[in-house]
Amino acid sequence: TQIPPSTTNRFASEARHFILPLVARWRQPAGSAAAWALGEASTVAEFLHSLGVMLESAGRACPDKDQLARDCSEPAMEGLSHTELLVRRCSLFVLSRMVLIGCEEVLLELPILMQLEAFPFVESDDTCRRMAAGLVASLSKRTLSWQ
Repeated sequence: TQIPPSTTNRFASEARHFILPLVARWRQPAGSAAAWALGEASTVAEFLHSLGVMLESAGRACPDKDQLARDCSEPAMEGLSHTELLVRRCSLFVLSRMVLIGCEEVLLELPILMQLEAFPFVESDDTCRRMAAGLVASLSKRTLSWQ
């Protein structure tokens, strides 16, 4: 089998035009339908999943990756304490995409490490526990390499 030739990531330089307005609209919904959507778990989960996919698509080449990760971190952190399992999984997915694109520093600026370390003790879902453990391991490696 042959490895297909790589192509230029054109989304990297344009990601901010997609992610920033999406997060801004999420923070300040207009109209009653938008406000209703904020309370719908499936909509919240899809929103978070979309953020994660866009972060991954932007990749390490994105010049605005740190700012995008900061903007995505607030909704992701809010989702970690959601009552619906799918929302918590999607929140962890967003956080894992931040690590994937090299934004560990952004996560370490947030008070999230202790929350993730406690996840195995408070989370009932095995997948969420494993995702949180993987994030803690990645972030711990990063902090140890700084010392």
